[in-house]
Amino acid sequence: MSTERSRLLFWRHPAAVATRRTRSAAGAVAAISLSAALLVAAVPAVDAVGPPGPSDRSGAPRLVARPGERMVSYPGLAVAWPASRVSVGSGYAVRGLVSAPGVGATATLQRLVVGVWTDVISTPVARSGSFVLPLPTFYFGHFSYRLRVTGDGVDPVETPALSVVVVPTYRPRGRDTSYALISTSPVGRWDPCTPIGYRVNLAEARQGALRDVQSALARIALATGLQFRYLGTTDVVPFASDGPFDPSVADLVVAWTDPESVPGLFQPGIYALGGPEMRSGHDVAGGPVRQIYQGGVTFNSAFNPVLKPGSGEGYTRVAALMHELGHAVGLFHVTGDGAEVMSPSLARDRDQWGAGDLAGLEAVGAVNGCVTPDASARGNRGDAQALLTRD
Repeated sequence: MSTERSRLLFWRHPAAVATRRTRSAAGAVAAISLSAALLVAAVPAVDAVGPPGPSDRSGAPRLVARPGERMVSYPGLAVAWPASRVSVGSGYAVRGLVSAPGVGATATLQRLVVGVWTDVISTPVARSGSFVLPLPTFYFGHFSYRLRVTGDGVDPVETPALSVVVVPTYRPRGRDTSYALISTSPVGRWDPCTPIGYRVNLAEARQGALRDVQSALARIALATGLQFRYLGTTDVVPFASDGPFDPSVADLVVAWTDPESVPGLFQPGIYALGGPEMRSGHDVAGGPVRQIYQGGVTFNSAFNPVLKPGSGEGYTRVAALMHELGHAVGLFHVTGDGAEVMSPSLARDRDQWGAGDLAGLEAVGAVNGCVTPDASARGNRGDAQALLTRD
């Protein structure tokens, strides 16, 4: 992709609601912009579609499909959509040709978020009528997309919805119904449109712990679309007191501590604690949500010798971190399916998300759009609810 084209592409985080909605949706919600450099890296092999060919009887120009694409013709518009299932991180794009683009025509990829069509990415339509829109594939999930083409003096063209599923590069084990949420009605989840700042207390951790925290968070991000930002170290120990830790420290804290330094924190045999703090909020459609605004994980350093650093075979620290951070983003224990990371007991050689884990993480992830705290909940600790899970 040329530098010139990358400057013409305007990217928004797929969870964020753009300033333009459908006629039935009122108001506007600010979106988070990512850099054009990410766009270029995400779609290294996208090229222009070339000049428009002859039109068919519907008036749509012809467009030649490439392997793995779905060709769909609309009045005055032809679109080559990616396949219905694509791998995470793959460089797919939506290519199109407009028969009569008009002056200042713009093509916008939109995604359906809790019943509201939201802008994801826009690009000007070339004079030839061609356009290319990279498809976001940086986290797993089930998505419904459509195209909206607008131009001066012409009626907007909005295509019917098409489904795209972004899947892992491995085949998850287990059942996709094997998951449980800490809060189900309403669902408890973070705001995916705001990066989650985190700190790590390494005072009682063994070497490589920070690297393993970041590895586990990367796996959470891949499964949810949540964004994490490292803020540095801290001396905070989550759950050492009855209330939440000072919110000015971070949104999320992961710590290791000696059980003798915080008497009563760990019951016998418990290797870690994890969970979120929640308050009332709402989604982009106004529906109720329990917004997670703070999370914590604390490991019992007495179990340090049991957990092998890194991931892979055996009882690993990354697998344990995935489980505890799963609690911090809204997942509870699930029983009856040993393939899931969120099973109650830590297992050997289980550091890939199972099918149920992925379904649960999608339920609390960015696919569901932004979360806003209710006005009554802002700064009001009386509305907060902490839910702690012991492992």
